[in-house]
Amino acid sequence: MRFCNFPNGKAGDLCERCGRELPRDLFHNEVYRQQCAGTPAERKKLGDKVEALFASIGITQDKYKEVKEKFGWPPTCDCPKRKEWLNRVDDWLHGRSGQQ
Repeated sequence: MRFCNFPNGKAGDLCERCGRELPRDLFHNEVYRQQCAGTPAERKKLGDKVEALFASIGITQDKYKEVKEKFGWPPTCDCPKRKEWLNRVDDWLHGRSGQQ
């Protein structure tokens, strides 16, 4: 497990890897025991996790469109929009608004 790394240990500092804000000053040599979310490239957000969950049980965008077509519904999918929305919700929940 990796912990966040704050260069100065002062309230308001940002973790060098994930960008999380330090809520308070740290004491001398104190380690802030908050699991680091990692770099944005490493971090899986809510939309990515939901997509992976559905894929793990065989529900993909193509399969979803195929099933809709069998029921006579238009074979459209708003999955990318929904995934992006869930990722923005994840950013908001973790205080990372404005980060990609």
